[in-house]
Amino acid sequence: MRRSLAVALLAAAAFAARAAASQATAAAKPVVSAAPAESQTIRHLRRVSLEALAAKLPVEERAWAETLRTSADGDKRADAGNMIVDRPDATDFVLALLVREKDPIVLRATMMNIYAIPHFRKEPRIREVLRYVVATSPEPAAVEVALEQLRALAMHELREVMSDRMARERAAGHGELAAALAPAEDRAINLDRGLMLPTFLRRSPPLFEKKVHGEPVRVLAFGDYGTGSDEQKATAAAMRRYHASHPFDFGLTLGDNFYGQGLPSPDHPRWKEQFEELYGPMGIEIFACFGNHDEYDPDSPAAEILRSPRSDSWRMPAQFYTYTAGPAQFFAIDCNDMSEVQQRWLRDALDASRARWKIVYGHFPPYLAADYENGEFKEFSSVIMPILKGRADVYFAGHHHSLQHVQDVDGVHLFISGGGGAGTYEVDEKSPRKVFAKQENGFAVMEIAADSLGVRFIDKDSHELYETTISKQGNP
Repeated sequence: MRRSLAVALLAAAAFAARAAASQATAAAKPVVSAAPAESQTIRHLRRVSLEALAAKLPVEERAWAETLRTSADGDKRADAGNMIVDRPDATDFVLALLVREKDPIVLRATMMNIYAIPHFRKEPRIREVLRYVVATSPEPAAVEVALEQLRALAMHELREVMSDRMARERAAGHGELAAALAPAEDRAINLDRGLMLPTFLRRSPPLFEKKVHGEPVRVLAFGDYGTGSDEQKATAAAMRRYHASHPFDFGLTLGDNFYGQGLPSPDHPRWKEQFEELYGPMGIEIFACFGNHDEYDPDSPAAEILRSPRSDSWRMPAQFYTYTAGPAQFFAIDCNDMSEVQQRWLRDALDASRARWKIVYGHFPPYLAADYENGEFKEFSSVIMPILKGRADVYFAGHHHSLQHVQDVDGVHLFISGGGGAGTYEVDEKSPRKVFAKQENGFAVMEIAADSLGVRFIDKDSHELYETTISKQGNP
C-alpha cells in the first residue's frame, strides 16, 4: 500500500495515541455537563449518512471508511482513521466521523496532527468540529488532542505572518533587518510548535571538545529507536557486542529518541528502561538530536535537554550545538523547523570550522531511496542543502526506518541510520538515489581518520551489511 510521508508519521504516532487513550478509559468516566447548542454545521455533520459519504469515495479511501463504519476492532479502526485523514477526498467523511465518534482511541488517532495536513488547514469547518469535540467529549484524552489541534491551527496563522515578513525582507535585500527580526521569527516558530522550550535552551553553547584516544575516532550512530520493543533491545545488544570488540569513542542519535510523543520529564521511568539500561553499559557519551516524535509532547524537548546532568551517557546541551572530536567537527541540528536563527548558526559554524571533516546530523533526510516521492522532503532539502554545499562533508539522518547510503549531492555524502528499534520501512531497490538500502533494524559505525572516513552498517544480529570509505586528499 502506497502511503505519503504525512500518513507514515501519523501511523507511527497512532501507537502512542492508542496507549494513552487506553489508560484514560481505564479511569472512571467523569460526569459531563449538558452539551452546548449545536451549530447548523454540526447538526448537518451529525445527521448526514456516513454510509452515503463512504460510497462516494475512491476505492482505497472507501475501504478505510468502511472499516471505520463497521469494524469492531478498535486498532484497525484507529489505523483506518489515521490513514483516511490525509486524503482530501475524505474530508466530509472525516468531519462527520469526528462529531459522532465515541471511541477515544479512534478519535485521537484521527485527530493527531490534523493541523499539519494542508487541506485541513484550509478547511473552515475543522475548527468548529474541534471546538465541538472539546466542548462535548467525555474523554479527557480526546479533548486534549482536539485542543492542541485548535492551538496549532491558530498559531500557525500567526507564524505565517512572521514568515511572510521575513521572506519579503530577504527578497528585498534587507539582510540586516531580516537578521534583526530572526529572534522574533524563532519565537513565532516555537509558539507554532507548542514547545515549552525557553530561548536559552534553543541556542547553541560555545563549541566544545569531546576528548578521544587517537585515530581512528569510532562513532556509533543510530536513530528511531525509543519503543521498548524486542527489536530495540536486540539492536542495542548488537551495539554492545560491537563495542566489546571495537570500542566506540562516543555515540550520537538521529532523533525519535522516545516514541510515540517523547517524554514529559527528565526523570520518567522510560529513561532507565529504554535508554540507560540498554546503552549505558557501553560507558560512552551519546550526543542526541531531536526527531519529530520527541516534540509531540510539548514538555519533551526541555526534558531531553535537562536529562543530561542526570545521566552518565545521555548528552543534549541545547536544541542545536556543535563539538569537535579528533579530526572531525559535529553539528547536531533540529530538523523539525529550520528557523532563520538555526540556519544562520549552522552556516556560520560551518564557515568558522577548521576541522578536517565536517559532519552534520539531524532527523530528516533531504533525499532517500524509498517508495515515497522525494518531493516529500523538498522543503527541508531546499533549506539544508544550500547550507551544506561546499561546507559539510557528510550528513547523517534518521526518520526513515532503514539503513541507507544515498547518492551524494553537491559533494555532500548522505547516510540514513534509522533502524534503531522502531518498525522498519520498505526501501526502493530501483531508486536512482540508492547506493545501499536495506529494510533492517541496525546501526551505523563511523571510523574517522585524517585522510579517510569509513561507514559501516551493522544489523541487529551483528552482521555487517555494508561498508564504504570516503577519502580526502591533501594535507590535514
